[in-house]
Amino acid sequence: MDPARDIADDGRWPSLFRRGREPLFVLNRRRRIIFVNPAWEALTQVTPTEARGITCTTREIGHARADLAAALAPPAEVFAGQSVQVRRPAPGKDGGPPWWDIDFLPVLGDDRPVGILARIHVVSEPEPSKSMMPTGWGEIRVTAIRRFSWSLWESSVPAVRRVVTQARLAAETGCSVAIVGSLGTGKQMLARTIHAESPRRESTCVALECDRLPPDAVRAALKQAGNIGLVYLANPASLPRDLQVELARSLPARLQLVVGFTTDPAAEIREGRLAEEFWSVAATMVIQLPRLVERSADLPLLLGRLAAGKSLHISNEVMDLIRSADWPGNLDDLERWLATRATGTTIDVAELPWAVRQSSVPSAVVPPLPPLDELLAQVEERMIRLALARSGGNKQKAANLLGVWRPRLLRRMEALKITDAGGPD
Repeated sequence: MDPARDIADDGRWPSLFRRGREPLFVLNRRRRIIFVNPAWEALTQVTPTEARGITCTTREIGHARADLAAALAPPAEVFAGQSVQVRRPAPGKDGGPPWWDIDFLPVLGDDRPVGILARIHVVSEPEPSKSMMPTGWGEIRVTAIRRFSWSLWESSVPAVRRVVTQARLAAETGCSVAIVGSLGTGKQMLARTIHAESPRRESTCVALECDRLPPDAVRAALKQAGNIGLVYLANPASLPRDLQVELARSLPARLQLVVGFTTDPAAEIREGRLAEEFWSVAATMVIQLPRLVERSADLPLLLGRLAAGKSLHISNEVMDLIRSADWPGNLDDLERWLATRATGTTIDVAELPWAVRQSSVPSAVVPPLPPLDELLAQVEERMIRLALARSGGNKQKAANLLGVWRPRLLRRMEALKITDAGGPD
């Protein structure tokens, strides 16, 4: 077969596969179903005509067969030429049983797969296996994946929308990403969203705090990557430089690397804490997360999300105080406060953090300043009267003391209604 051609162009293989007793389907290189056999149709209750409209990804949002598309989505390793078996809950069965064990076999061209042949084996009861998760973990894992989605990042703020555009590209391509942002701006949450919305979502996402773990623990976690699809390293500049260089040279290509910085990476490089070789590998894309104060327009939406979907009633006064407050920990501070407040749905001023309430305490009463022209006129009048007193009422001498011409002094005395001091002109 000419590798440049899609396997859909070759019509000689369908008759062979139709006789197969196990459910078989074929995808083209764009993940679109181009063939299903009768066993597949019997299993899924989807006709071949309906099946050809399905693209097997986790992003078929709104499609009538979105659950089926997600269950049949091939892992990223298949597009690297590897044969892979995955276990998925059958559509509509979040935790199973039944499960589908799906074998994906790439049909290779010169430089990349030109199609994928896949077989489904239905598992009604779990077989004992060291690789299987404990009972209930599958459901927990599905829930965790669903928690992280692009809906968490809906925003009317241009800076946040730019973040989502970059993150979507990172999820699709699997490129390494450096996320830079202040404490609590959501760096790890964004990393987990990238993983959950990527073709590698069936693999494991691991987050490591480099400044809190021994370097050997970080090395061991990455060397024995196993089924890890994305690793998030927080504050990697705290790792020894030799370990940074080692990781830059030895990380598996299938592993998506995301690193998070609360400091300026350029400064870390200048000061010798961050190895340039590691930075060049880790920062194929750089995403800058805005602080909470830059997302004031999103606050009503953020409060609703952080309150676990509960409806909150917030007065304009309280919302203004929340917007004007300095939240050093950004989203983390906001979430901690919501977690510790009373359980009612109405938030009043008394429930706000002390630092936020302080902004509502009126300052000591300060008399308002007079208009500038009035203030200048008062000063000018005093200066003229002082000059007249020192000159014994002599207007010429007073003008000399003030450094002005005598006619100007007379005009200002008239405008300010300063009576004649009675001295000589």
